[in-house]
Amino acid sequence: CLICWAASVALQRQGRLLKERETSIQELAELMEHGQQQLQSCDAQKEHLSCSSRAFVCRSIQRAERQLVEATFGHWWQLQQVQHRRQRSLDALQLRKGWMALRRMVQGWRLVIWEHRRKNQAMRQGLRAVARWEEQQRSAILLEWSRVTRQQ
Repeated sequence: CLICWAASVALQRQGRLLKERETSIQELAELMEHGQQQLQSCDAQKEHLSCSSRAFVCRSIQRAERQLVEATFGHWWQLQQVQHRRQRSLDALQLRKGWMALRRMVQGWRLVIWEHRRKNQAMRQGLRAVARWEEQQRSAILLEWSRVTRQQ
């Protein structure tokens, strides 16, 4: 029975083709499942990289902010030191000006006192000279009077 044999060969062939199709469908399903797993793995890696890059950016921004704050504080501290030194210099200058004004005032007073003493000394010398002259005049008058009284 040639027809039976041809039918059985056709059936076997269809069974093989069906089996091959099932195998290829199964392989395709496995391939799709593997592709899905890879896609999920890629998504997980992408999410991890995204989180990592966000964390890196956040750390970078925090580091930059910290450096900016430190630099700003350093500049502020330096300006405060400069201002403090300038204020101390101004205070010292004011103090020196005050001492110089006081010194000039004391020198002026010394000059006034010296002038006053010189005048007093000149006056005393003048009074002494007048007293000596008066004494000389008195002595001369007494001497003359004693000579006149002796002659009489």
